[in-house]
Amino acid sequence: DFCFFLMIPRPPRSTHSRSSAASEVYKRQKENALFEILPVLDNLYFAFKHQPQELEDNNWVQGISHIAEQINQKLNELGIERIIPRQNEVFDPRFHEALATEKTKEAKPDIILELIKPGYKTDKRVIRPAQVKVSK
Repeated sequence: DFCFFLMIPRPPRSTHSRSSAASEVYKRQKENALFEILPVLDNLYFAFKHQPQELEDNNWVQGISHIAEQINQKLNELGIERIIPRQNEVFDPRFHEALATEKTKEAKPDIILELIKPGYKTDKRVIRPAQVKVSK
């Protein structure tokens, strides 16, 4: 039995104490595999972030957008969630990494001004925090 999306063998289902160790190994393999494909997911995110407005209704672009949605759905099914903080959200170092700061009068300190790269997490740990620009 395989985790189809990442092609990692699933651990055997058993109540034996080894199964919890095998399950932990499986979780780590899944996280490691995700870490390897993060650059591809990042590039897809950047492509949509910088998509020209005149291509918004293009059928090909909409098809690629659908594929991106399918990837995110599959990640969710595997227990992997994207961390996408919203603009004006309070910076939380558990889930966010500040790559840049900007002095601004429009926002209080430690407010997210811009998402640079989405983060990813499982139910128990952050694989990569969301990378953001924060107000000073």
